[in-house]
Amino acid sequence: MNELDNFSMPTNNSSPNYRLIQIQSLGYFLVFTAFNAAQNLAGSIPGPIGLSAYTFAVLYGTFVIFCIPAPRLVNVLGPKYAMVIGATPYFGVLISHLIPPLCTSTIVEHCWNSSAIWSVDIILGSLCGGGAALVWTGQGVYLSRAVAHAAQSEQLQLLNINTDSEATNTRNTSSSSNVPSIHPSTPSTPSFSSKNEIIGKLNKQYNGTFWSVLQFSGSTGTMLAFLVTTFVPGIHTALHWLFVGLSIMCACGILVLAFCLPQLKAIDSRKTTSERYNGEDTDDTDDTEEEEIDRNISSSSLTPSGDTTTGSSTASAESTDVDVWATLRLCVYDQRMRCLVPIIFYNGASLGFLWNVFNVLGWNTSAGLSFVGLGSSFWFAVNSIFTPIMSRVSNSKGYMSSFVVATTLQSLMYVLLITFPITSLECNPSGCITNTSGSCWKALNSSTEVFPLNCHDKSSSGSSSDDALNCVVCSPYQAAKGQKCDVDFNQCSWIGYPHGDAITPLFSTMFLMFGCSAMFAIGDAVWETQLPAVLQTIFETDEEKSSALANLKMFQSIGVSLIFAFAYLNDIQLMSMILLVLLGFGQLCAYYTHRSIINLDTGNRRNQSTEGSSKRTKRKNVEEQDALLS
Repeated sequence: MNELDNFSMPTNNSSPNYRLIQIQSLGYFLVFTAFNAAQNLAGSIPGPIGLSAYTFAVLYGTFVIFCIPAPRLVNVLGPKYAMVIGATPYFGVLISHLIPPLCTSTIVEHCWNSSAIWSVDIILGSLCGGGAALVWTGQGVYLSRAVAHAAQSEQLQLLNINTDSEATNTRNTSSSSNVPSIHPSTPSTPSFSSKNEIIGKLNKQYNGTFWSVLQFSGSTGTMLAFLVTTFVPGIHTALHWLFVGLSIMCACGILVLAFCLPQLKAIDSRKTTSERYNGEDTDDTDDTEEEEIDRNISSSSLTPSGDTTTGSSTASAESTDVDVWATLRLCVYDQRMRCLVPIIFYNGASLGFLWNVFNVLGWNTSAGLSFVGLGSSFWFAVNSIFTPIMSRVSNSKGYMSSFVVATTLQSLMYVLLITFPITSLECNPSGCITNTSGSCWKALNSSTEVFPLNCHDKSSSGSSSDDALNCVVCSPYQAAKGQKCDVDFNQCSWIGYPHGDAITPLFSTMFLMFGCSAMFAIGDAVWETQLPAVLQTIFETDEEKSSALANLKMFQSIGVSLIFAFAYLNDIQLMSMILLVLLGFGQLCAYYTHRSIINLDTGNRRNQSTEGSSKRTKRKNVEEQDALLS
């Protein structure tokens, strides 16, 4: 019987290592509650045309570049300080929304020209991109180290249980036969596959917890944005106080990471040469000199430490410097990484689609600026609910089962967006001058600050009544400017305070938007949570995990940056077609990886021989016993 059958698998949420992930999740919750709100609103906030799209294109382009040296930097700084330093520029991006607004014909005081605003936003965006590489590489490394410490604790408990069991059996056998045992039984240790199963399950659990909290942060931030932009009179005033609150929240998150998380050392979890390439060593020959060296390294590095939070192992993976080119070398030469790049790239492109195309051409176009926050909050709420659900599906059915669910739902979403058009919002005609209509309005009278309703326009009858001056000129969106209002025009909104100034959108449009948002969120709950867990499972050493996670963020960022860069196309149907193709190709590559290269759930190579595997498993048992009992 497998030792895991009678042992409580790593679901103990009171363990010190799990509490570290909860603290880490809290810090990221505060930082990304603020940043997600800003990112989702960016494309709809009044300002220079194209600024938000190019700012985030630069941000994620810089992210890509810094993902190359990120593992080296995290190795030098340690994951904790990498997260703290990397999160600081996020605060700068939020503060940038508090600079004076763009000067227009109606705003002539306390305003900045377009060049100044572009310069500030682009510089802060590039700094944030560099920080993001540290934030996310550090996050993944810190989580994987917590998993390694927790797995070592689980192994020690299993070893103690089995040792006690063997000792009891030996005493019982000796007393029943009255014959002393000359060769006492060697206590059994968790097999190589059992060790991988522990790490795999811990990765799923810890990643599920972290990403559930992170997705909830998105829901919280965007809901806060919706409430403020809806119930605070005046869109400029509302945005000002919104970003004051978000900036304070981001600063609190950075302080949590800086003062509540301990620096966590690495545990060298390298496998022996034959285990790492277990399909190539299939004979029954004795151990080679290289395997002996591997075994010695493993024994010294797995010596248990009394304090898992500091990880004072006799040998740490940090003792080996991380090559600055390790990230690129991994994706070029490692087959596992290469074959997972397409689905990672798609994941990033889909996020760019959500933050820009889906919000601007979907929620903003159909329901107005205030509804972008509500629609985004709905997406994050569904994502938060289904992240632990899909983690349990992966835990019980395997990663590929959850991948299939995600691919099916998101493919259906793209087909619906390609097939059914999104109808633009219309201002309430009772406030528009005769023969004008559309989603935007401009007052003829400087005293008109809010959209008028029932203005009693009499201009059509030739009357010059003062009431006619209270009406506003209504105009459609500027398609060439990303379905946004022209300069000096205000956007109507379905929901607002004290009342909405647009007519109710079509039910079919709202049903399409909410349905697609839900399917998109469930699929993303898989990609955001399971892809990091897969990489942490199939790569062994701290350095490999660091480089793999840097590749994850690098190729995600390439996808995001390209979507933002091509946002000028302003065509949600065309973008849906492109992403549908990327999703299909990525899923095929992931399936091939799982079936032909490596088991994504355990990290075992697929070309493993039964005879060679048995030989290596026996050797591994002896190695682990020596390491854990030393």
